[in-house]
Amino acid sequence: MRPDDAYWRRPGDADPGSEGAARAPDPPPRAPGPGAGYSPPPAMTPPPSGWHPPHVVEPARPRHLPVQDHARIDDAEARARSVTLGIGVVVGVLVLVVLCTMCGRALF
Repeated sequence: MRPDDAYWRRPGDADPGSEGAARAPDPPPRAPGPGAGYSPPPAMTPPPSGWHPPHVVEPARPRHLPVQDHARIDDAEARARSVTLGIGVVVGVLVLVVLCTMCGRALF
């Protein structure tokens, strides 16, 4: 058994070489001596007397949007829809004429 595994063994676990005999738990590992392994962080020095976190200036409040004329917006949308539907009808008729012309040539 490796020395670092002894810490993680249960108190009732037997040593693999002792064929199931119970043994006393291992003592917890000792802290390393000075100069070996982990060293604590350095002591903190206090900040200067006038130090403070940077101050972030708050942005100005947003401006109010102008009032919208909903009736005018609805009229503009209705005109745009009429133009779109008109263009769609014209394109549909042209596609139908082209298909009829091509099918007529293929049959005759």
